[in-house]
Amino acid sequence: MASSLPNGLRFFGRIMAGVSHELNNVITVVEEVAGLLDDLILLAQRGKPLKLERLALQTEKIHRQVARGKALVKHMNRFSHSVDERQGGCNLRQELENLFALSERLVNQKQTTLEFSCPDTLPTLSCDAFVLKHTLFTCLMAFLTTDTPRVPLRVDVESIDRGVTIHLTGQGLDAEALDRLREELDPLLQDLAASLNVSTSSDTTISLTISG
Repeated sequence: MASSLPNGLRFFGRIMAGVSHELNNVITVVEEVAGLLDDLILLAQRGKPLKLERLALQTEKIHRQVARGKALVKHMNRFSHSVDERQGGCNLRQELENLFALSERLVNQKQTTLEFSCPDTLPTLSCDAFVLKHTLFTCLMAFLTTDTPRVPLRVDVESIDRGVTIHLTGQGLDAEALDRLREELDPLLQDLAASLNVSTSSDTTISLTISG
């Protein structure tokens, strides 16, 4: 695994930075609501009636942010454990949902969307979940860092004999971008024992085949 470790640390850091930014947004909203509630309490102490509808609206904001924060922490914990629990079976659907939830901020920043299609039943893979996420994230970033017009990103998972093929489709990548992507993916694909296929037209589809 040493070949992909330095880039793996950068990948881990980038994901954690995104999560910390989102958690900070949660804290900021709760802090703002708490300040407003303090103001309402102060006004009530001075004799101004409290409007229950206004209180309910603010507490609902807190509940939404708490739920959002809990979901972020849950995904962060799963992602972190994919580093120290690198042996055993890999639940592909759960790992993909985890990665895409943590990548949502980056996708939104590029003013695009990510569409995900996956069969209900998939084989359990014996691959390294962290390397798998790093590989897919590298593919996603290849699409998100181009200067061409944004189109929705699409991820389709296909179950095959004793494995899966993951198709990632986005705006067309030029030859230079594809060469750079292959170079970045090479050590990861070796760690995964996965094969890569790229097809291009107006869009580009990157297909990763991983055996169970």
